[in-house]
Amino acid sequence: MKKILIVAILLISFLSYGQKKSKLTDEEYFNKYVTENLNTFTFNGQKPVGSGWTILENLFAENQFVAWGEYHNSPVVSQLTSFALESASHNGFKFWCVETSPFMASELMRIAKTSNPIETILKLPRIAPNSVS
Repeated sequence: MKKILIVAILLISFLSYGQKKSKLTDEEYFNKYVTENLNTFTFNGQKPVGSGWTILENLFAENQFVAWGEYHNSPVVSQLTSFALESASHNGFKFWCVETSPFMASELMRIAKTSNPIETILKLPRIAPNSVS
């Protein structure tokens, strides 16, 4: 009887200890994963600098397809795209696919339908100086 009581006490203590560990919610798990795997970079005025940029350049060198996400409505997205296009082209990338807003899609269609799309694109910096870099 004494042995059964000791075994029961041990089982109860192990089982109750195991139940105290709470599972992470999907949101908590996602936030933990993102923070553990986050890499960033900054612009030093000439080009992006930091571990995130090094990783992106390595991805261009080692892969056939690369996808990323960025903050929308940021004035530096066009700079990032310009640097990324340059880095990708050095690694053999010849095609570029981008997500566009409905406004940009309609603007691209409007430009494509003009008699001289290249001239229209070249005029954009004069019409809207912050729209193209």
